[in-house]
Amino acid sequence: MSMTKSTSKIGGKQDLSWSEVLNLSKTYLKIPLALLFVEAIYWFITQPSNTLVPIQITEAWIWSGLTNIIYGEGTATLTTNNGWMTQVNLSNENFPGVLDTVALYVSDECAGVHEMLFITVLILMTTGVPQRLRIKSALVA
Repeated sequence: MSMTKSTSKIGGKQDLSWSEVLNLSKTYLKIPLALLFVEAIYWFITQPSNTLVPIQITEAWIWSGLTNIIYGEGTATLTTNNGWMTQVNLSNENFPGVLDTVALYVSDECAGVHEMLFITVLILMTTGVPQRLRIKSALVA
């Protein structure tokens, strides 16, 4: 008996209507479309190289300073790359090569702005969270 009842429920209407599919599509496609839009804006912001130089210089300076604090003075040297102080040369006798140095450059891609923009967009698009909390969270991100 119970098998007949459950079978009749399964045979009933369980598929989504086209309007429901359209509504779900709008909801779920909103996020990737917004992220693609942000990606396009980011591409235009960073199209010429070193457009985020103030952030790049700050990050290179922090990276160099922290490395010298943690590993000792002289383990990191801040130098120029394409005229900007965005290169950190790490020095250690265990590094390969004649100079025992590894040169690392903080590019506009390494600045973290890309990730911050994406996280901010995702925070602002979160449903079920009060707008004031979303704005506060986006400012922190």
